[in-house]
Amino acid sequence: MGKGDKRRLDQTTKEEQNLRDRYARHKITFIQYEKEYRELMKQGLIKRSGKVIKDVDSSAANN
Repeated sequence: MGKGDKRRLDQTTKEEQNLRDRYARHKITFIQYEKEYRELMKQGLIKRSGKVIKDVDSSAANN
């Protein structure tokens, strides 16, 4: 095994990957994609570099 042959850790969750895959394969529309993406965000399943992305709309409504 040479340098750089190791597989990197996933930066996104499996749920987000599945959602993106369904959209890329034209199994859902963009509107459905956005709706499901927001739901995953509310559940804390959208991550970037291991950090949970907060739902901006719901946090603004709470203030």
